[in-house]
Amino acid sequence: MEWLENLNKAINYIEEHLTDEIDLHELGKVAGCSGFHFQRMFSYLAETPLSEYIRRRKMSLAAVALQNGEKVLDVALKYGYDSPTAFNRAFQSVHGFPPSNAKSEGVTLKAFPPISFKITIKGEAEMNYKVEKKGAFRIVGVKEHYPMNIEESFEKVPQFWQKTTMEGAIPKILALMDQQPVGLLGISTCMDGNSFDYYIAVSSDRTVPEGMSEYTVPECTWAIFECVGPMPHAIQNLQKRIVTEWLPTSGYEYANAPDIEVYFEGDQSADKGYQVITMKDICDSCGMSRGGVYRYFSSTKEIFIAMLDRDIDDDIKAVKEAIEKKVPAKVIFDNYLDHEKNAIFSENRGLFFATHEFAFAEPEQRAYFDKRIELSVDLLGDLFRYGQKTGEFKHFDIAAVATHIIYFFDGLKTSSSVLTVTEKMVDQQLNIIKEMVI
Repeated sequence: MEWLENLNKAINYIEEHLTDEIDLHELGKVAGCSGFHFQRMFSYLAETPLSEYIRRRKMSLAAVALQNGEKVLDVALKYGYDSPTAFNRAFQSVHGFPPSNAKSEGVTLKAFPPISFKITIKGEAEMNYKVEKKGAFRIVGVKEHYPMNIEESFEKVPQFWQKTTMEGAIPKILALMDQQPVGLLGISTCMDGNSFDYYIAVSSDRTVPEGMSEYTVPECTWAIFECVGPMPHAIQNLQKRIVTEWLPTSGYEYANAPDIEVYFEGDQSADKGYQVITMKDICDSCGMSRGGVYRYFSSTKEIFIAMLDRDIDDDIKAVKEAIEKKVPAKVIFDNYLDHEKNAIFSENRGLFFATHEFAFAEPEQRAYFDKRIELSVDLLGDLFRYGQKTGEFKHFDIAAVATHIIYFFDGLKTSSSVLTVTEKMVDQQLNIIKEMVI
């Protein structure tokens, strides 16, 4: 099989260049994919990061060279270490002692032979997928640039998601969505072999806001996999299964094209989103007859709007009643923050992502969504003016701070099932908000 042969050719390339600089771009070309994709495939198949495998192979050969009488400095230079300290650290991490001890009689050294890939067919769980050819589409969002280091990116990319969420950028990005595919996108554009950009974005034809970037995803044939379960573990497990179980026997190879994650619901364990839910689904879920539901609502759209209206109406009513009763502004604000914090960790948080899906479905529904945001900002504005009047709050730009807080909470609610959001993280951000206001 050509795919398997290419992987083993890549291993041979590594062996031939252990005393040279290993070019990841060239390594990817040998394997028939990009350097980025090869690093990820290798880590999944070998269950060891590529950089660690290369280090172990170099230190295995370095030990043999030292036992054959070569000098430590010469061996260090031979395997690409300009600094004796760096070589000493790498050697000791593999063998457990410094290279100067390698010649000692009776010393136990470790050998890591070259690996070879063979295919073992596994199929204990089904994988739902489809293959589709899609035209090019434009995305707009925020991005970060990373060096071509797959292990480092596994740490940096989740941090990028957390930072973007905490800054309140997620709802601003989602508000730009007006094209297919629907959903919040995580896109790795790994085209030059040396580095890559990671985007948190949506498909959009709108003008690029200040501080954001655009990118055109090329026309490609895509293998599209269904992923349901708690994030980020579900998608990490799926990526591993695609490489180790599906790709070897699929007849396909990695193209020199982006990888795309599509987050289309807030709760990835939910069965359906707004656009595919039916009145029958609602009746079955609620245990009601269709006649009972149709007595009050004629469509899923009416039900969804009623849910959203009730949500904002309850908030407005609670704050207005508290102000009329002259409850201290600090107490009202604390209650508001607690309510929003609880919503972040609520089992019903899938509703928040579905709200953006609802707004995208039809142009007039986007206007409804904008109005809902406006009402939320006005609600906080009333509370801030009350607190400034009583002397409990600082004087600040009420509209700007209120908008920032609404976007902050909206972003966390829609992202909390995609990211690992902890109570400690949220509390730290709430303290910053309180310092802005009180």
